[in-house]
Amino acid sequence: MQALNSGREDLARQALEKKSIEDKNIQDLIPIHNQASETAKRLRIQLNQLKSKLDEAKSRQGTLIARSKAAKAQANINKKMLGIGGGSFGNFDKYEEKIMSLESEASAYEELAGESTSLEMEFKKLSSNSDVEASLLAMKQKMGMLPESPQAGEDKLLGQ
Repeated sequence: MQALNSGREDLARQALEKKSIEDKNIQDLIPIHNQASETAKRLRIQLNQLKSKLDEAKSRQGTLIARSKAAKAQANINKKMLGIGGGSFGNFDKYEEKIMSLESEASAYEELAGESTSLEMEFKKLSSNSDVEASLLAMKQKMGMLPESPQAGEDKLLGQ
């Protein structure tokens, strides 16, 4: 309109041709623009879904790591409770077995010592019985309660 007001129809014609080409270009680009917008929306949705899945995977990873550590700790505790792997309780069991062995050995020595002691006691009884019998016999003889033995008469004759 400015070109026509200035008397330049040729310039107005060129401007209208250029406008027509630009309008045609706009009409050609609108479907491409719409398609690009839809693609961008779908990509944003997919990106959000991927972010969500990544967050879930990280969360699961943390949970799995925690579960793994807990399982290892539980296995370690159970292992020690069973005395496997040289744990404290295993040492106590070994120590108890050693003490029981020493107690059995001491008991065996006591039995052996008891047998020899009882044998010695029997011999002491025999010797003490013979001492008692000899003393009793001597008393009876002094008191005249024994008949004179033939050997005693011989002893008197010989002057003993």
